[in-house]
Amino acid sequence: MKNMLTGLIILLMFNSIALTEDPPPTAQLEIFLSIVNNSGNTTTFYTVGSSAIYDDATMLPTTDFWSGSFSVTGNYNSERIGWDFIAPSGGAEEGQLDTLGFGKYKFYTSTSGGPHFYYNLCDCRYVEMGNTDYPTHDLALKYDGSVKTFSYKPWGSTGGYTTITNGETIDIWNALGAGGQPSTDCFFKFIYTI
Repeated sequence: MKNMLTGLIILLMFNSIALTEDPPPTAQLEIFLSIVNNSGNTTTFYTVGSSAIYDDATMLPTTDFWSGSFSVTGNYNSERIGWDFIAPSGGAEEGQLDTLGFGKYKFYTSTSGGPHFYYNLCDCRYVEMGNTDYPTHDLALKYDGSVKTFSYKPWGSTGGYTTITNGETIDIWNALGAGGQPSTDCFFKFIYTI
């Protein structure tokens, strides 16, 4: 009887650790990269996590999407290279994509003295499909090889690009026009009851 009671208590303890809700379905972020003034040069573009990185399906911390890279020769202006939440197997059907999770990433290049910046993807409003705070879920990123700078604008925007200062952090809610304060309650949300 004592062993059965002990077993029941252990079972109840392990079963009481639960997610508070199912992870929300996630938007499929795409960062489209265009490259200008880079003729004849091959540039490698890198990402590396600079915070906890969360899996887009479970919203739990992961190391699966910690870092990545791809190389491009010359100029490029299409929708076939960039970053995505869909895990490509050696690149997309055409072009090259690297896979991201949700978190804060450092973006940089192989160019000596090249630029770097941080992109903060931690906003649950972005993650939630159907959330109307975000007018778009896509970012247009441009690399200028002659001056070694990155600039961005919301994908589809008719406005000009905003130059990114070397070392600057770009927050997704500002870059894509959601504004306000980010929500972080969907990340690593557990309840422990005993």
